[in-house]
Amino acid sequence: MYESYFGFRKKPFAVTPDPEFFHPSESHREGLAHLRFAMREGLGFMVLSGEVGSGKTHLIRLLLSEFGPEVRRALILNPVLDPDDLVTAILIDLEVPIEPEMELSEKMDAFVRFLIGEHEAGRRVVIIVDESQNLSIQALERLRLLSNLETAGTKLLQIILVGQPELNLLLKLPPLRQLNQRINARHHLGPLSRADTEAYVRHRLLVAGGAENEVSFAPGALSLIHKVSGGIPRLISILCDYCLVIAFTEETHVVSAKIAREAIGLHASRLPASRPRQLERIYRRRVLAPALAGAFCFLCALALTGWNFRNQVFGALLSPREQVAHATSTAANISSDLPILSEASVEPETAQKEENGIPSGASPRPAVQSLLSEEDLAPKTPRTVEPEPARPQVSSGSPAPANEPGLASAPLPKVESSIPQGSSLPPKEASVQTEPENPAPRSISKSAESKREGTKYGVQIASLKTIEKARQAAKEVNRMGPVYLVPWTSPQGVSWVKVVLGAYEDVSEAKEIARKLDEEGKAKGARVVENRWWDSPNRVVSPGT
Repeated sequence: MYESYFGFRKKPFAVTPDPEFFHPSESHREGLAHLRFAMREGLGFMVLSGEVGSGKTHLIRLLLSEFGPEVRRALILNPVLDPDDLVTAILIDLEVPIEPEMELSEKMDAFVRFLIGEHEAGRRVVIIVDESQNLSIQALERLRLLSNLETAGTKLLQIILVGQPELNLLLKLPPLRQLNQRINARHHLGPLSRADTEAYVRHRLLVAGGAENEVSFAPGALSLIHKVSGGIPRLISILCDYCLVIAFTEETHVVSAKIAREAIGLHASRLPASRPRQLERIYRRRVLAPALAGAFCFLCALALTGWNFRNQVFGALLSPREQVAHATSTAANISSDLPILSEASVEPETAQKEENGIPSGASPRPAVQSLLSEEDLAPKTPRTVEPEPARPQVSSGSPAPANEPGLASAPLPKVESSIPQGSSLPPKEASVQTEPENPAPRSISKSAESKREGTKYGVQIASLKTIEKARQAAKEVNRMGPVYLVPWTSPQGVSWVKVVLGAYEDVSEAKEIARKLDEEGKAKGARVVENRWWDSPNRVVSPGT
């Protein structure tokens, strides 16, 4: 499009490799010297690496052009092959006589005969694999085995691996350590400097138009192009081509910094050169991350197994009486400004449900030991419930509906005696069917609301393992009313602290508070329970503000 306008014979910045336009930088000259030496000395393995577009293919083509028919070469441009197909592709490119139906062993025999014949004729065989970073570990190992073909003191085959910086990382993997040790020559093509970039652009303009070209790049434009391209020759060519298009449309023969900035904007992809450190981090994530994750999961599983085993053994060694005494002594040692009420015993089913509760609240601390009955610490087998002194003997009634998860599985009490309110029963007349004095709080169902006149209701916010966490949870809701902290022990011997908010006479009010806390996210799963600690003689609660 712009060739005739600027007097070019051909496009100066075409990205197709053309030895005529090759302008070696200092790094290119060093790499070419390394490869020449390795070729002439008959070394087995050579590695040439560099960023995408750094001129690796140009360098290889220039190297091969220096050798005549005394070098037989196979150039593999598509290395994404399995090991057997890679060998077949090499033999076909070298024109080794093989048949498609031949087995691999037969192909290898034919290849050995070919190499020996070429060696006797004074010719060398070279295999160049471009984009070698895409080779599998198995394919690279197959190439290593091919390099074993040699006579006394002379290699029958030379192999040049050409690839991006990932190739060097790939060769450092443990499975390829033998191959990595056999590499005799290595070179990495670095980016062009600012001076090399200017020489590169002028060389291509000169080759494309001879001495008659009428276009020049201002120093500011060259500085911008070098900075954006990172010194990568291919990106320099792409940006310079955009600059010439814009200069042609504006009918100017000088590429200014303004035109260079516009060309950079038009380069929509603007892909920066890949960075070796970024590639190294990618490879580390691929190799190390799975190993570290597996080790972490193993250690977590081992720790959880040990913790569960410890809890099971500890619970099995303690009797129910000792479990209650252990929980009591633990609660008594806690020093805090918040109130703590003790719950002497819990029903097994209720205790299992309470372990997943959610906390909130705090209240003044009474004497914990005074709230425990003597029967709890008696040497006989502990009971899960004890008779309520202020209520008559009762018998079982209709069981709680199964579809109401908040009710305990024990039947509801039904009064059948005329014993006056406030009188106490002798211990022998107390039965398991009586209403327990201080069990774990139960969720309130609709069927039970009307049968419990005078009952106070609270909102259980949480059930936590440490008093510190319970105290922290209390601070979140103590503005809404008094808060009660109740230590209790599960059947497995694990100590917990319940956090109960408020003492409401209307259960609907308690439900509204629980719903509000759940919706606001302050206490997910908050539920209504019966508050049996609000009138404790030792109660010292912190009123809401």
